[in-house]
Formats: sequence, structure tokens, C-alpha cells
Amino acid sequence: MKISANLIEKIAIEAQNSYQNSYIENISLVSPCDFLFIFSKNRKEKLFVSLFNNDPAISFIEETASVPTIENKDNEWLRKEVRDSYVSDIHSIKNDRILEIDLVHVDDLFNKEERHLIIELIPLKSNIILVNSDYQVIKAIHYRDELTSHPIVVNQKYDFPQNSVVPDRDDDLEEYLKEGISRYNAALSRRHKSIYSPLYNYVKSRIKTDEKTKKLMEERINDKESSLRYKDLADLILTYQSETEELNKIIEENKDLYDSLLSPIENANKLYKKYHKLQNEQFVFASEIERLNAELESYQNIINLFPYYTNEEYIDIASQLHFQIKGVRKDVKKRRPLFYYVEYNGVKIAFGKNSAQNNYLTFKFAQKNYTFVHIAGYSGSHVIVCSSELNDDLLKEAASISIVLSGQESGSVHYCQVKDTKKGDREGLVIMKSYKKYHVNKIKEETKLLLNNMKPYIKS
Repeated sequence: MKISANLIEKIAIEAQNSYQNSYIENISLVSPCDFLFIFSKNRKEKLFVSLFNNDPAISFIEETASVPTIENKDNEWLRKEVRDSYVSDIHSIKNDRILEIDLVHVDDLFNKEERHLIIELIPLKSNIILVNSDYQVIKAIHYRDELTSHPIVVNQKYDFPQNSVVPDRDDDLEEYLKEGISRYNAALSRRHKSIYSPLYNYVKSRIKTDEKTKKLMEERINDKESSLRYKDLADLILTYQSETEELNKIIEENKDLYDSLLSPIENANKLYKKYHKLQNEQFVFASEIERLNAELESYQNIINLFPYYTNEEYIDIASQLHFQIKGVRKDVKKRRPLFYYVEYNGVKIAFGKNSAQNNYLTFKFAQKNYTFVHIAGYSGSHVIVCSSELNDDLLKEAASISIVLSGQESGSVHYCQVKDTKKGDREGLVIMKSYKKYHVNKIKEETKLLLNNMKPYIKS
């Protein structure tokens, strides 16, 4: 549902009830076009503002996870000029898709100043503008030339847009706010791509290279006729080397492989060498394909889990791949999590992000009567429901988490009690002695938001 003037008016009333007479405690830049405003009143419910292209949006998000800000010039001036300001009023403007937050700002000399934060949510023209009491522009996310129909220039008077085409709809606020979770999840995805897109693209390129190499090797392995042709021809040459007429006939039919400068025996030996070389090559390629398959599985897991890594994990992955992430400083070393978990209806649902975490979770941490869940037909995280009791609601959430962490939007999982699993022949591989199947048609956006609140398990 696209934002409308009617929705802005309703959201302004909700925001006024929630945040009026409080302070803007913090502002996080989720992605280059998405903002999270935290107020001193009702801290858990944050105001999410998206200036994304043709679908700007505003919503209330109950987000408990810390979302460190992306540092850039927009975040710097917003924090400097707006943070700690007192919110005296929040209202919509002129039946348009504009929200205005009236502020009282105190400068370093304790002088009070009236200001207004104007949030324009007009498709393709969205903006956040800070003006003074006379509505002169102090700062803005997007500036516009004086020759445009709606200029925004520092120290110039701000005028509200004129003749804006506003949809005349009576939209349902509750329905629109439900979509806010989806938009916020999309913002988090944009965040990760913005910061770590070079690493993401590098892993994708490695996948592409490995798949191309694997395909070439498989073609050489499957081309058994070529190697057998060398052997068969060598056998024929040796068999008929003393029968000139029959030998000449064989040579005529295989001109591309027969060297006329060599004797029949020398040709046969040369062909046997080619045959054995191809046989050895096929053996080596078969072993190399096994290595490539394991590497591709590892890379694909990185892509699937990319939105859910911590800063430290991104740096670790980059280090393992000998890839330098520009502008990202390595944090002081901390104790590594043994796995991660979320809490759903009072029950922990735990999962690993790599083979070592999967192995520890399933075979060292999990109790025998806990439930093991794994996506069917794909590689992915081990998911453990940390309870001896399992109902359909818990199973659906655990299955959904397993599917999301494997990069899918729907699918089936296999599940069983932990006591019905055993270790495979490599770390993180599980063999299920018996299992049941469960299918999820569509992943709830609430599940993706829940994963943003994952907690690390670190043994004390």
C-alpha cells in the first residue's frame, strides 16, 4: 500500500500520542535512505522513516535489537542538529504526504531555539528538511535547485510543495502499519548491502568461478569416449601393425590422431600415454569436484546468512577469504559465540551460522529430547527447539527460521528429536535416523524481524 495524505494524518495523530512532550533520544541511519528515530518516551516503539525511491514510508517498529548507525554526512547533521531536541508537536501538513515535527532545540550555550523537522514522503521526491522558526532551511537530505518547482536551498525560505498530486483515499492504518515490518526488513537488507556489498559481490563471483570450473571438469570426466578412442586406436595399431593394407585403412580413418612421422609402435605408445593422462586427469578432477562442492556449499551458506551476520562475523569471513573490506575497522577481539538463538513464546530456538556452530549446538549443547529441524533438499543451519514440548506453533516458527536461513521463502523441513540424529563424516553434517516432514507455504515478516533480535550464546 502506497503512502497517502490520509495515512499521514492518522500516523501523525498516533505519533503525537506516543512522542509529544518527549525528546528525540537518538537517530540511527539504518541504510543510506532509511532512518530510525528513538524517543525518550515509549523507547521500544521507534519511528521508522524510509525515503526509498518511489515507495517512501513511515511506520512504528517495535525493535528491541540495537541497530548501529551507518556513519555519513546525513547522520552527522541529524544527530548534531536534531538529537536531544524537545518534541512539542507532531502533525500532518496541508492534506499532503508530509509530516512535521515541531522541536525546541538547546544549543551549546543553552539558548533555546524553535525548529521544525519536515518529512516529505512524496514518491521520487522524498526528503527530510530541518528549518528554523522562520522556515528557512538549515539542513536537508536532498537539496533542490532554485529553478525547480520545489526548491530546497540552505538559508532560503522553505515552501511546502504546491499542486502535488495526492491520492484521495481512506486507507486502513492498521493494514498499512502491518506492511511496515516488511519495509523495515527491506531496509535492513539494504543496510547490509550498502556496508558489505563488496564482500557479498566477491562471494558471488567466487561461486560463479567455481561453478564454471566444476562444469568444465564434469565435461572432461563425462567425455570418456575421447580417452577410450585413444586406447582402442592404440590396440588396433598394435594388432594390425604387420598387416599393411588393414593398418593403412585404420590410419586413413583416424588421420586426426595418427602422426605419420612416427612408426606404428611409436604412435601406439603416444596414444596410450594420452589415454593414461586422461584417466589420471579424470581421477584428479573427480577429487577436485568434491572439494568444489564443499566450497560452493560454504559460499552459498554465506550468501543465505548474509543479512544476519554481525560486524565481527563479516570481518572474519573477509579474513578467511583474504578479502579487504574498505572502511571497516576490526573490533577488539571478543569471545566467539558458540551459536545464536531467538526467543519465541518463552522458548529458545537456537541455530548455527557455520559448521562449527552447528556441530556444537546439535551434538554438545542440545538435550536428547529437544527437536532438531533442518531444511529439506538444501544445505543450511541446524535449528534446535530448546524444549521437550513441541506444538504446531513452535514447529512452524522453527521451520520458518530454518527456511529463511537457507535463503528460501517457502519450503519443507525434516524434523526429529535430537536423540534420532548422529554425526556425519564431516563437521556439521547430520544423519537423521528417522524424521517427519513439515511444509511452510509462506514466511511471516515477523519471523525475519525476530531474527534481527538474535542473541549470541557465549559460554561463561
